[in-house]
Amino acid sequence: MNLVKFIAMLLNQLDETLNNLYNVIANQAEEQLTVIGAVAMQASMLKRIFERGQATSGAGIASKYSSYPTRYEKKDFKKSASAFQPIGKKTLIDIKTTSKGSKNVLKATVKVAKGTPKPAATLKTMYLKGGYKMLRQVQGLQVGFVDLHVSGSLMQSIRIVTESKKTQIRILGTDGVMKSENVEKLYKKDIFKPSAQDNQAAQDAISTEIALILQKSLS
Repeated sequence: MNLVKFIAMLLNQLDETLNNLYNVIANQAEEQLTVIGAVAMQASMLKRIFERGQATSGAGIASKYSSYPTRYEKKDFKKSASAFQPIGKKTLIDIKTTSKGSKNVLKATVKVAKGTPKPAATLKTMYLKGGYKMLRQVQGLQVGFVDLHVSGSLMQSIRIVTESKKTQIRILGTDGVMKSENVEKLYKKDIFKPSAQDNQAAQDAISTEIALILQKSLS
């Protein structure tokens, strides 16, 4: 037999053997691999939605927050309740740039203008001329793009659930489900459906784990 053909035949046999072993290992460790894939997918989704502000398509959820003048109640200050002050329109609002990690985040410091009468004890709202954008600013949240991060409750509701050896990523709790549905209706985009990048993250994690198992099996 021609030596080149013989070597090619051996390589084909080896490739087939490795593929068969790969499939056997994948089947035996299916539950473990599914969990590993789900963890990678969840991490990718959380970064995409709450750090990069991207919808399922990869496009931005929205370019900006509303800045329409609005009155807010204390319950609206979900990130920092201490930022709430019961004041009306006669206020002086300074915008200062403060360092937050590696980013510069605009934070609005609210001060009552000199000579302004103190608000009535019955006043239950805080007037913000910069609307929802300023509501985020006074709580130290970034406003450069829409990232859905406020108190962190919605992010924490996206959980990994395993039932009957099946692993899924779900939004748990009535509040979390309602928030996610309202956000998608507001921005008219799929956001909480895994993106191509999220799926790829899961596939890469599973492939890496199978390769490690295979390496251990052959060593």
